[in-house]
Amino acid sequence: MTVHDVAGMLPDSPIVRDVCWSTAMVEAVLLHPDGERYHSFSASWPETEELA
Repeated sequence: MTVHDVAGMLPDSPIVRDVCWSTAMVEAVLLHPDGERYHSFSASWPETEELA
């Protein structure tokens, strides 16, 4: 299997963004504020950029 095969199996960007955002929100709600989170999502970047 090549990297092109794997890339072809990935979902579209909006789906990946929604999954990343959802995972970060679940951790934010369930974990103590001082706890270490594995997932985060920053919406404070420029309109054309996002970081998950």
